[in-house]
Amino acid sequence: MRLLLVLLVAAAARAEPLPDLVIDEAELAASLTITQDFETDACLVDGGCIPNIGMNTLLRFATRTHNHGDADLVIGPPPAPVNQGQGLLIQHTMSATNINPVWEWHQCHNHWHMVGYVQAQLFYASNMDVAAVTAKHSFCLRDSDCKPGTVGQFGCGNQGITANCSDVYGVNTACQWIVLPPALPLDQEYILRLTVDPANFIPESNETNNQVEVRVTPNNLISCAMAKDLEAVMWIALLYWAHEMVP
Repeated sequence: MRLLLVLLVAAAARAEPLPDLVIDEAELAASLTITQDFETDACLVDGGCIPNIGMNTLLRFATRTHNHGDADLVIGPPPAPVNQGQGLLIQHTMSATNINPVWEWHQCHNHWHMVGYVQAQLFYASNMDVAAVTAKHSFCLRDSDCKPGTVGQFGCGNQGITANCSDVYGVNTACQWIVLPPALPLDQEYILRLTVDPANFIPESNETNNQVEVRVTPNNLISCAMAKDLEAVMWIALLYWAHEMVP
């Protein structure tokens, strides 16, 4: 028994350091908002972000993925640019880290994205039936910000996330949303689930912390947004009144 313990400790000591990707649950919850947008950008349809041109109700959210691990996540550079007019392509390449990403060429954006990095799903809180789901978001993985003392090294031309750094996609970034179906009751409670690396193709030191869930009632978000708009109007009116009262 003692020998087994010694062997396990020795094996752990020799274990190669790995990245550990974790989605920031607090930032996700704080970022939730509902918008109704009339979209005319065909690129959003081509990219699977909206079902069609026109009015869509969007549950928007921010995604911060932090590398809590002891090693950098190294994806490497995407393939060479595609000539204009070749459309949407998918290409497999092998990086130096034995990760085999799928690259998707966005003709509208004129650059590659790595496919399948984060998946967003919306469930009815009452029974966990699926209410809405997005295609797996493709990301340009980069060091958006880092903890003090850490210098980021990755960008869209050489992708990855340095240990103690985060990749951040803000709430106003295109495709950072779930399209709510027209018949979806907005007064019910739902669970929004985000999963980083849903296919587990990235080796990590901890594979059990890739998923976060937050509760959301769309009508509450709409009411909150309306209250903020009303407050803004009141402040404008107050400033206008104060300006008019000054002789």
